[in-house]
Amino acid sequence: MVKRKPGRPPKAAEWSVLTLRLEPEIVETLDRLAERFYQKQGLNVSRVDLIRQAVRQYIERETAEVG
Repeated sequence: MVKRKPGRPPKAAEWSVLTLRLEPEIVETLDRLAERFYQKQGLNVSRVDLIRQAVRQYIERETAEVG
């Protein structure tokens, strides 16, 4: 798997926007994960970066199992 640097995707790419409601506990967990990324790797990672990566990994895993 190619490791990508978290962050805003290039503007030239075509993207769709989704709205997502999360429970406060999930938001707090995302904040802790972002802080852990910063402490371990010195990377500023946003909640949306974490969610985007999680969705990408889920879809890759599910499509690999199906196909």
